Formats: sequence, C-alpha cells, structure tokens
Amino acid sequence: MVFSKMLSAITPHLRGQIHNHPFNIALCNGTLPSVVFNKFLEQDRLYLEDFSKALGLIAKRLTKSAHQEVFRHLSLYVRNETPFRPVTTYRPEFFPPRRITIAKSNAINNYTSFLLNTALKAPVEVAAASITPCFFHYKELGEWMNRSVQPDNPYRQWINSYSSPRFIIANQRVIEIMEELGRGLQTEDQNKMVVAFVKATEFEISFWDSLLSHEIQSQVKWATPQI
Repeated sequence: MVFSKMLSAITPHLRGQIHNHPFNIALCNGTLPSVVFNKFLEQDRLYLEDFSKALGLIAKRLTKSAHQEVFRHLSLYVRNETPFRPVTTYRPEFFPPRRITIAKSNAINNYTSFLLNTALKAPVEVAAASITPCFFHYKELGEWMNRSVQPDNPYRQWINSYSSPRFIIANQRVIEIMEELGRGLQTEDQNKMVVAFVKATEFEISFWDSLLSHEIQSQVKWATPQI
C-alpha cells in the first residue's frame, strides 16, 4: 500500500521534528505566546486560501465522480468551515485584530507554490499525495495533544477541532482516495507520490520553524507534555 510507503519514509528524525517541535509542544502545554499563535493564524489563513485552490484544481483532474465530490467538498470546507475560523471568537482578548495587510512569509509562499504547481502539473496521484500531510499530520497532532491538554489551555478548542470526528473522517477519505490512485502503479510512480508526501511534510515543519524567531523562542516554555 502506497500510504504505508509514505509512513515508512517519515524517518524517526522527521517524526521527532513534528511531535517534538517547540511550537507544537508549547501549543499543547498552553504556554505558546499569543503573539506566536496570532502570527500562525495570520499565515495559516493565507495558506488555507491556496490549499483550498489546490484541492479544487485536483478535483477537476480526478476521473471518478466520487473522488471529485470529496475533493470539491474539502475545498469548500477548508475555505469556509476550517477549524481555524472560530479560534479568535472564544478568546477575543487573546488575539487582538490587526488592521494591516499581511503578506505571505517565505515558508508559506514556498509551500503553497509547491502545492499549486503540483496540483496543476504533476500526475494527479502525486498531487493528491502532496495535500495529504496537511490532513494527516494535524489529525495525528490533534489526537496526541488531546490526550494531555488541560481544561484551561487557551488553545484547547483549536486542538479539539483536529481530533474531531469530522476532521478524522476527512483525513481518512483523503488517504483512501490516494490509495486508490496509487493502486496498480509502477513502483517508480508510487515513489513519486512518496516524494511529494515527504516534501510537503518538510514544508509543514518549515512553517512551524518560521513562526519561532529567536526573540519568540525565548518566551516559550519547553517542558514536554505528559502523555
């Protein structure tokens, strides 16, 4: 199964960079400075706009109507109903509004350029593989964090949204479609899917890296949550 190959390609080093990343640890602990989370939300809104476009582009290229419908639905879900939208409503004083135009960071620009270019030009199975990490890794993080998150964690609602049944189902459908697309392909073509999955994973890590400047890192408490 091609997804098993993808998981095998996520080395212990890469997996450690995801689950032990200072951003994710501080988010789980509730010690992430609000300025960092605000920065995350600003950049993620820009990311999600392009991610939704990539899903829509892939939907148009898929040949099975059932697959097309899933990707069209996900494109609308990401654009209109993403779990990030209500985050500022439950702690508005924590995330003050900013009335300036936010430009994409280099990390987000590089990531979304890769996704859109892949959605347009790569084989459709490779395009599907490239968008899978956003669903899979956040689902994994949501479930991991939800096991230890405290009731007073200001980011609890965000964490809960990524371990919700709806998001888990969305992740599963993406993986199932990707498996169908990869079934019967030559090893060389499956390996291209694996490469796209790993590359998108590395872009996710780069995004978290970009959020933690040297000044901000000094404010973050590093204690690893108990699981």
